Amino acid sequence: MVKISAPLMSLSAKGSVAKFLTFSERKSGSQVRWQKKQKAVYANFNQNDVKSLYRLCLARWHSFSDSERLVFTNLALAQKKPMTGWNYFLNVATSNPYLYLKLLVYFNFDHIVNNRIFDLSKNSRHLDLLPSYPSNCPILANSRSPKLFKGLYFDGVNDTATLSSSLLVSSPLAFSFGFLYKQFSFENLDTQMFLFIAPTEPYFLWLNINPTTRKFFIYNWPEAFLQKTFNYTIPLNTFEHYFFTISGKTVSLYVNGVFKEAQTLSANIPYLGPNCDVGRSVYGPNNACIYDEMAFYDRVLSSGEIAEIYNRIT
Repeated sequence: MVKISAPLMSLSAKGSVAKFLTFSERKSGSQVRWQKKQKAVYANFNQNDVKSLYRLCLARWHSFSDSERLVFTNLALAQKKPMTGWNYFLNVATSNPYLYLKLLVYFNFDHIVNNRIFDLSKNSRHLDLLPSYPSNCPILANSRSPKLFKGLYFDGVNDTATLSSSLLVSSPLAFSFGFLYKQFSFENLDTQMFLFIAPTEPYFLWLNINPTTRKFFIYNWPEAFLQKTFNYTIPLNTFEHYFFTISGKTVSLYVNGVFKEAQTLSANIPYLGPNCDVGRSVYGPNNACIYDEMAFYDRVLSSGEIAEIYNRIT
C-alpha cells in the first residue's frame, strides 16, 4: 500500500511504499531508506515470570540496611561494572534466587506446561496437577488483578496438586511461606489443607483451615496431634495475602502484609521434605478456591519485607 503525502519524485515526499520503503523529509533534502516492518511488543509468559521475580528481589533490597546495600555497590565497583548496587544485586539475585533470596519454591501460576507448573526459583521443582490433565485438574483463572495475570483454580470436586521433589530447609527452626488466596465456598466438610509436609514418617506438619470456623490451624506430629488455632477468620470471595514465618517453636501469621498473631508449638518443627502437597483437604479434594504468588523461603522474613511483598503484588 502506498501512503505518500507528496509526489513520489519530489523532495517533499513523505510516507511509505508497501512495508519496506520509507520516505522522510530532512533539512538536507528527502531520503529513502529500506526498513523492516516493526512489530509491536506484547507481554509473554517469560516477561511475566521476570516481573514476578523482580518483585521479590525489590522487596529483599528494600529490607537491606545501608551497609548491606553498600556491599553490592562495592562488588560492582570491584568488578568494574558500570552499575549501581541495586542493579548488581538484581542481576545476581535473578540468576541465583536461592543464594541471594533463600527462595526455595516460587509459583506465580501464570502458565501450565503439559500437566505442570514450573518453579521460578530455579531449583528444578514443579507442581503436578492431579488427578488427570487437562480434563480433570486445577486450571488457570484470573488473579486479583491483570498485573498478576493468572492464579490456580481448584473446583472443590477432586482437584489436587503436589510438589515434585523435596522441600528441604537448612533448619526447621527458621523458614517462611506465603500465598495469595481466595476462598469461594466449602462444598467439602473435611478439613481443608493448605500445606502438608512429611519429612520422614511419622513426622509431619499440617497447615489447615477449619471449614466451619474458617480459621487456620496447625498440627505438629508426632507431638500427640497437638493443634494450635489462629484467631483470624478467612473471608469468602476475597483475595487476601497470607504469610507464615516459623522461628523456633513460634509460628507467626501476617495478613495483607500486617502481623496478626503468633502461636507457640510445644515442640520444634521437624525438617521439611520430601513430600509436600498443596491444595487438598486432609481426606479428599480441596474446596473451591484460587491460589497465587506462592513462595517458600529458607529463612525468616522480616515484617518489613513481608509488607513490601504484599505492596508489590497488590
